[in-house]
Amino acid sequence: MVFFSRAKQIRSWRIAHTMNISKLVGLLSLILIISGHIQAQEKYRRLGDFRGAVEAYKQAIGIKSDYPEAIFSLGVAYLELKDQDAAMEQHKRLAAIDEERADKLYNLIKNKISLRVLNGKAISLPKPLYPAQARAAHASGVVIVWVQIDETGKVVSASTVTGHILLRSAAIEAAKLARFTPTMLDGQPVKVSGLVTYNFVSEEPGRQYLPPR
Repeated sequence: MVFFSRAKQIRSWRIAHTMNISKLVGLLSLILIISGHIQAQEKYRRLGDFRGAVEAYKQAIGIKSDYPEAIFSLGVAYLELKDQDAAMEQHKRLAAIDEERADKLYNLIKNKISLRVLNGKAISLPKPLYPAQARAAHASGVVIVWVQIDETGKVVSASTVTGHILLRSAAIEAAKLARFTPTMLDGQPVKVSGLVTYNFVSEEPGRQYLPPR
């Protein structure tokens, strides 16, 4: 019985070892594939072919969807193509997995493109609730939200680009409730995007939120 038990243990160990080797081989293959895409991406960028770079970055992200370096570089490529909405979408994806890279991408976007602040175009701009956790932590400061607005002036997408982590969710929820004057182009309403800013103040009773100046 001891012999069979020992043999069973050895067999189990061999199976586990084989599975680990298979996982390692799979991981190495994935790294090699992604590395190939990265080399192609850098080649496209050196040649100034940013559309080609976009496609190569998309392929890399298709293999590994939470690959922050590729998402960041895709945002930069979109920025070179002056597609600010697509660049900000990559910022939104980065913010969920790599805040440092997300902030770096936002700074590049801000310096490359003039981002419009839309507070003055709001028909209705509800004040955000001040979260109890944020109040207890004395969290304060400006939170900037990137919004996409449809032809009717309704916010269809909102994500934070900067601001205290404890205040971001409240700012997003408030931004989603905002309504704006429809933007007209050649007599037709069009979709627009831009920034909405919220200023949270923690110390003064009754003044947890102050409108941006």
